[in-house]
This record gives sequence, structure tokens and C-alpha cells, in this order.
Amino acid sequence: MTAFSRRAMLAAAGAASATMMAAPTAPAAVAVPREYVGPPFGPFPPHLLEAERLLGYLDQLPWESGFNSYRMPAPPGQPEQPDQMTWGQPGDPRTYRNLAQCASFQTGVLKHSYPQWATDEFFTTYFKSPSPQAWQYHRVFTGRHGEVPHFTPVRKVDELRVGDLIALDDLDRQPGDTDTGHMMLVRRLAGRYTKQGNQDGSTQHAVQVVDCTKDPHGVYNVGDYPSYPDSRITTQHKWPGGGFGHLMLYADDRTGAFTGIRWSVNSSVFNPTSQRAIAIAHID
Repeated sequence: MTAFSRRAMLAAAGAASATMMAAPTAPAAVAVPREYVGPPFGPFPPHLLEAERLLGYLDQLPWESGFNSYRMPAPPGQPEQPDQMTWGQPGDPRTYRNLAQCASFQTGVLKHSYPQWATDEFFTTYFKSPSPQAWQYHRVFTGRHGEVPHFTPVRKVDELRVGDLIALDDLDRQPGDTDTGHMMLVRRLAGRYTKQGNQDGSTQHAVQVVDCTKDPHGVYNVGDYPSYPDSRITTQHKWPGGGFGHLMLYADDRTGAFTGIRWSVNSSVFNPTSQRAIAIAHID
């Protein structure tokens, strides 16, 4: 190779190197928060992850097996059957179990997910019971009786996020009633809904929930049910127990405050807060 060739090659290499050095550096990736994500856990907080794991495994079993069911109240004069909530072994659905009511299911999920603070002592101190009923959750979530650690009241629909707990208090309940309302865990915010059930002055929001109920949310294949289904409803049967359904939640157009619910997308009954009071809380 001649001296000229060597010089030409070195010059070309130097120019290429200079070009690479001078090239602008690509901007660093910027993390963009996802919609409805709240600190510190991200979109699915631990209690929702644990509820998903429990029910996900139980969904591998036929409903007829009885591993996932709603705990019905005992007949008068008979002792109540205790809850049974078991997170079993990986890969073995038959080691998982859910037998609970609406509020006790959510309490069991919290106790399993946060053993550091969600204890019998904690619930007795702040909710007046080691296993609160729906009305007791509602009382705390309103925030009218002082602050409670780990629970922050949600006042408006714009504040609602995945992982929040919804407490309904049935205001027409009578002393001794075992059904005092209902408890649900927000799984997904499914957007506004306007096709039916509209109420003047309020906007309707579809919310996918995790709950344990004897009355799953909806009627199979009626109206918009295919878009807002319930995992416990089959073509032939409604199965009582833990699962995933959709609630229609109403909020005031002006203030965003909660104004009522419909139990499902194809329910014809609107329950205003004067009948079923609504209180919601973030879990911190």
C-alpha cells in the first residue's frame, strides 16, 4: 500500500470518527406516568394483585366444585360458618379457597396483602370490628369520624383509581340485618357510558370491580352485557362467590361527587345515594 493510500485511509477514518463524535446524542427515555396510576405501587397495588391471584387460580376450577362461593348467613339460632380464604401453592388451583361475604372478602384480601398493619387489632381499633361490615367501612371512608391510617377518602369521580375500595351503605337496613350494603375493589376504569340509564345532572361511569357477592352484576347477553360482563355468569347460571363484574357509578356533572349506582349495565334500577350511600377510599 502506498503512503498516499495510507494517508487517505487515515483521513477517512478520522473524518468518520469526528462525524460520530459530533452526532447529537439521542435523548434519554422519559418515563411517562400511565393514566390512573398512583404512587407507590403503580397500576395494580398489592391488594389487587393478591385478589387477582386468588380468583385467577379459582377460575381454573368448575364452579360446581365449591372452592369459590359466597358464605350465606346461618339460619336463626345456628352458629355462623367461618370465612375460608386460602392462597395456595403455585400451579395447584385446588389448594386455593374462597368462602366469604362481600366485606369479609375485602378484609381478608387486605389482611393477606398487608400483614404489617392490616391486623385484627387495627380493624378493631378503627372500624370497631376485626371483620367490619359494609356500613362500618362506609362510616370510616366518609372521613367524617377522623383520619384512619392507610385509608384516604375519595370525594370525586376524577380522583377514583385502580385499587380503591367502594363501600355502599344501605340506608333502609334494619337492626339485625346481615346485608348492610356492599364492598367492591376497583379493578379497571372502563370509561363513561351513555347508552341507557342516564340521569339528569349526572354522568355514568362503568367501573370493573372485584367482589364477593351472591348476586353477580348483570343478566347474560342482555343489552351491552357482552362489553361489561361478569365472570360468575354463564349461559345457564349465576354463581355466588368471588369474581369480576361491572358497576355503573354516577357522578354529579358539576362537582364530580358520587350520586348513585346501577348494579350492572343492564339493570333498570338506579339507586341514588339517598338509598345506597357511597363512600370510597384509596389504600396508601
